[in-house]
Formats: sequence, C-alpha cells, structure tokens
Amino acid sequence: WAPRPVPDFSVSHAGDLVLVGLTDRGLIGVDVEPAAGHGISPHLLAALSGAERTQFEAGDGDLASFLTRWTRKEAVLKACGRGLSVHPSRVEVSGPREPPVVRRLPRHVGSPADYVLLDIPLPAPYQAAAALLGGSGPLVVRDGTALVRAASAEPRHQ
Repeated sequence: WAPRPVPDFSVSHAGDLVLVGLTDRGLIGVDVEPAAGHGISPHLLAALSGAERTQFEAGDGDLASFLTRWTRKEAVLKACGRGLSVHPSRVEVSGPREPPVVRRLPRHVGSPADYVLLDIPLPAPYQAAAALLGGSGPLVVRDGTALVRAASAEPRHQ
C-alpha cells in the first residue's frame, strides 16, 4: 500500500472569467487579472522589488508588463499558502519578455528552485499565471468552457 497524492487546487476570477488550477503533484496557485480599465498607481508599483522596478522604469513600464509580474507573484504566494501576508516586493520574478521563473523569495516561502511558473494564455484583456510548488512540470492548460456549458445545460433535479 502506498499513499495516494492529495489533490490541491487554486481559484481566481476577474470579470466573467474563472481560472481553476488543479494538481496532485504539489501545491498550486493561480491568478488572473484584467489588463484593461485601470492604470498603474504608485501603491501598485510598491509590489515590485528594486530590481524589477528598475527594469520596469527602463523600458517595460506598461500595464501588461506590470500584470505579467503581478500574476506570477500572486500565483507563487497562493501556492505557498501565504497569500498577501508576504509583501509582493519580497518575491522577485522574471520580466515579461523572459521565461517565467522565480528569482528571489523570503526563506520561509521556500527556494526559487522549488517553483514551476507558467504564463497562461488567455483572450484579451486577461493575463494569468500558475505556480506549482514542490512538484515537477510541465503544467498543462485546458480550456473548460465546453465542460461548463455542458454542465449548465443539464436539467436540474429539484
């Protein structure tokens, strides 16, 4: 007899889009954000580490670039179970034109090598990322639209 892996899940939503991460190979975190309708305020820029802010101000300083970093960070913080109790500036991730990786973390959150990151391709205006902690990739993305439509079309029992 061997113990079975315990499934883990994470949920995020924005507008009418819901993102669900599910795995039995570690801990997962997902985040989705709309890349429209708001600018980048100074309090949002505080979520960037010093190195990220320098890179951001030197050339990739648009909302989409910021949200790439933000969704990666929030996915990591959800996967480790800490959420925003850890300030996002303490988590450093790669930039938007680089493969998604964790570069720096507080020790109590783990080692960057413990995480697998994935940018999730979504229709505009959404941006999303997933983080897997303690497991191995690859992460696979599946569109659940047909599944949701089929479930909502089924007659309801009363």
